[in-house]
Amino acid sequence: MTLREAYVTDIEVLPMFLSDGTEYRKVQVLSEKQRTYFEQVTVRPPVLPRKAEETAEWFDKRHPAVGHPILLIGHGSEEGGAGYDAVQQALLSRGRTDMHVVLIHNVKQILDRVDAFAENGAAIVEGIPFMISAGRHIREVYELIREECRKKGIQPLLDERGMGEDPETMRLFI
Repeated sequence: MTLREAYVTDIEVLPMFLSDGTEYRKVQVLSEKQRTYFEQVTVRPPVLPRKAEETAEWFDKRHPAVGHPILLIGHGSEEGGAGYDAVQQALLSRGRTDMHVVLIHNVKQILDRVDAFAENGAAIVEGIPFMISAGRHIREVYELIREECRKKGIQPLLDERGMGEDPETMRLFI
């Protein structure tokens, strides 16, 4: 039975996207096509930048300061970076100068950060996915980070768990 056959009149789409990028826009287009079949179709906005403060708080609570730099590695997109910038600012306002938001579409920025950490004497660099699901993309960038850390004599601590593995993440979307 379809939603229309069940006499559903209003639809609310809750996309599981952090930023307003290409995939989110695809959901908007698909949802728009359904407007002729329902009285109301609402697409919730992505988490960022709308909940940048809450996202910074989420990272702050789950990853306390431990004395070494932490890379929060987001997927992002060229057009969806403003939300990530807002999280970085919220982290700084919380005093988290150890956390650095970087996006995998800018590998040079990530490797430059590792180099800067080495120059500042860091012995360890931690990587944490700033993604709902961390899969192939995070593994690919982690290989590059491992290689750069090896060259610089830094120990990489690379977490492969995406944010979606924490039930508290859902509060960011609702």
